[in-house]
Amino acid sequence: MRRTVILLGLGLLFIFSCDNKEQEPEVSNVKFTPCKQSELRSSGEFLDKVDVEFTDKGVQITHSNFTVTCDFTTVNVTHTLINGVLNITQQGTPNEAKCICYTDVSYTIEGISQEEVNVIFINGVQVYCHNENNTLKGDWIWIKTYMAKVGMIDNEFKSILTIFSQYEDDFNYEVIVEDTLYYKGNFQLQYDKWNNGITNIELPYYNLGSNWLIVFMDIEGKPSKDTFYFFSGNPDDYMYYYQKIK
Repeated sequence: MRRTVILLGLGLLFIFSCDNKEQEPEVSNVKFTPCKQSELRSSGEFLDKVDVEFTDKGVQITHSNFTVTCDFTTVNVTHTLINGVLNITQQGTPNEAKCICYTDVSYTIEGISQEEVNVIFINGVQVYCHNENNTLKGDWIWIKTYMAKVGMIDNEFKSILTIFSQYEDDFNYEVIVEDTLYYKGNFQLQYDKWNNGITNIELPYYNLGSNWLIVFMDIEGKPSKDTFYFFSGNPDDYMYYYQKIK
C-alpha cells in the first residue's frame, strides 16, 4: 500500500504505550542526495513530500526536500514502534551550519508490517494514518486512562458516552458522569490532511485544545472496532479509552 502526503506544518504528536513494544533501529539502505539549495522555498517548489510504502521487507520511506544544514554529510535515522505508533527521527549531521539546504532521503525500516502500524511520525510530523470505517453510534464506557509519563491508570469516576444518531459527519450524543447527565448536544467529525478524525465533542476531562483526536485502538495497541480513545494531541496529556457496551 502506498500513501503520499504533503507536509505543510506540524502534525499532532503522539506518544503511546500500554504493552510497550519498542524496537531498536533496524534501518537499511539509507540513501540521500547532495545538498540542494533554492530561494524558491516560499513559492512551494521545495515543499516536503513523504511517500510511505509497505513491502515484504518492511516500511519504505522516501522523504523529498528534507531540510538539513549546509554542512551535512550524512542522514541519521532512528525509530521506535510503540502500540501501533511508529516515531521516526531523521537528522542531517553535522548540524552546526547556519545556512540550510534540502536533500531527498530514502530508507527501509525492516521487519515492520502494515498490520502493526496505525500512524507514522517523522520528527513529530504525522505522515501516515491507517483509517478504518468504524462506527461511533452506540453506548461507550470509559474503561482506562493512559499517560505517557505514568502509564495506564484507573479512572477517577464512571463515565458513559452515548451516541444516538449520525447524519453524515454530525452526531447527537450525551455524556453521563456518575449516573448524572454531564452534557448533551452534538459534535462534528472532521478530517485533516493526514486523515485524522478530529471532533469538538465535550468531555469531562482537562484538555489543552478545543478538539479531540479519535483513534480506534484497544489498550494493547491493536486496531479495534469496539475500543477507541480520545487524545488532545499534546504528548503530556492523557488518552481516554472507551469500550462499546454490547
